[in-house]
Amino acid sequence: MKGCFFFFWRLIRRGGRLLGISLAAVVTGYWTGKHSVPGAFSGEDPAPAAPPELPQSRIPPKTLSLKHRIALLIQSEGVMSPRLLVELHSLSAVELNEVVKIAESWPRGTGNFLYDQAIIGLAIRDPEPAFAKLLKQRSNLGRNMRVSTFMAQWAKRDPHGALRKWEECLSEDEFGSNGLESIIAELGKIDLPLAFAKLRSLSEDHNQNHDRLGPHGATSMLCEALSSTAHLRDALIRELLKPENLDPNILWNGLPGIFGKMDFSEPGKLDQTMAWIQGEGITGAAKAAILSGVLESRMQKEDPPIVADWYMAEVGASQPAHRNYYRVVSTWSRKDLNGCGEWLNRQEPGPHLDNAINSFCMFAASKDMEAALAWSAKITNEPMRLNSLRLVWSRAKRFRSRQEMWQALENSPVSASDRQKLEAKLPPWD
Repeated sequence: MKGCFFFFWRLIRRGGRLLGISLAAVVTGYWTGKHSVPGAFSGEDPAPAAPPELPQSRIPPKTLSLKHRIALLIQSEGVMSPRLLVELHSLSAVELNEVVKIAESWPRGTGNFLYDQAIIGLAIRDPEPAFAKLLKQRSNLGRNMRVSTFMAQWAKRDPHGALRKWEECLSEDEFGSNGLESIIAELGKIDLPLAFAKLRSLSEDHNQNHDRLGPHGATSMLCEALSSTAHLRDALIRELLKPENLDPNILWNGLPGIFGKMDFSEPGKLDQTMAWIQGEGITGAAKAAILSGVLESRMQKEDPPIVADWYMAEVGASQPAHRNYYRVVSTWSRKDLNGCGEWLNRQEPGPHLDNAINSFCMFAASKDMEAALAWSAKITNEPMRLNSLRLVWSRAKRFRSRQEMWQALENSPVSASDRQKLEAKLPPWD
C-alpha cells in the first residue's frame, strides 16, 4: 500500500512539471510569433524595415533637420539623384559646410559624391574658406579634379576673384591647369582684353619653359565660349587679329576653330569671311589660320576637289607649300581616302609633299597596307620615310597576320635598304 502511494505521488509530480513546461512553451511561442520578424524561423530572408515614406511631389520639408532631409533623399533616390542636387543648391553657406562635415564622416571621406557637390555649392556661396580647405588636401588626381571644378564654378560668380586666387595659389602647381581654362573663358565674357593678356602671359612662359602651362587649351575654350553669338564672335576675331595677339600658340588655337564651325552654305557667309582675310593689316599667318578653318568646314559639306583647289589658290604663299598640302590631305582623308589619294597623285612630286604623304599614310594604313607602303616609299626625307613605314607597320599589324605583313612588305616598292632599316627598328612581334 505504501509503495503504491509513492508511485502515484511521483507520477503526479512529473505530470506537474510537464504541464508547467508546456504552459511556458505556449506562452513563449505566442510572444515570439507576435513580435518576431516574418520569415525568421521559416528559412526565409527577414523582411527589411520599411523606409520612411518620402513625398513624391516635393523634396523633404524644411521642418526636418538637414541631416534627416539628406538621408531621406539618399535612401529614397540615391546619392546622385537630381532632387538631392536641387536640395544642395538651395542651401546657404552655413548649411553647405554642415553637409561637408557629414560627407567627411562617410566612407571615402572627401572622395564621395556628396562632398564634391557641397564643395561646388560653396564655390558660389562662400568660395574663399572652401578653397583653403581644398588646398589642405593631399595632392592627387581626385583633389585636382575637385579644384578644377571648384575654380570653374567660382569663375562663373567672380572671374576676377577666381583668377586672382589662381595666380596666388595655383600658378606654380605642377598638376594640370586647375581650371584656368574655365576662368579665362568666363573672364572673356566681361573683359576680353584682360583674358588675352593672360593668354599672352601663358604663351611667354611656355616659350621659355615648355614644362609650363601653355595657352592652347585656354584659347580653344575661350573661343568655344564666345562663338555662340555673332557679336561676341566678331569681337573675338577682332581681338585675335590685333598685332599683340599674333603669337602662333594663340592664333592657331583660336581662328581655325572659330571659322571651322561656321556654315558656309549660308548666303554671304563666305563673302563675310573673305572680308576678314582681305582686311587691312592682316598677316599671312592670320590669313592661313582663317582659311584652315574654312577648309575644315567646307570639306565636310561641299565637293572636296573643288574645295581643295579653292583653298590652294587662296592660301597662296601665306605659309610654306608643305603646310598647305598637309592641311588639305589631313582634312580630306577623314572623309574620302580614295578621292584624296587621286588628288594627291596629280600634284607635282617633291619634298613639299612629304608631310601630306605622311599624313595620308596614317589614314590609309589600317584600310590598305599595300597602298600605304607604296605612298611611304615616295617620301623624300629619309628619317620621315622610315618613321612613316614604322607607323604603317604598327597600325596594320592589328588587322593582319605576321606572314601577311612580311609578304606585303616584300611585294612593296620599299627599297631593300629601307626594309633592312625598318626591320632593325621594329619591336618584337607580340
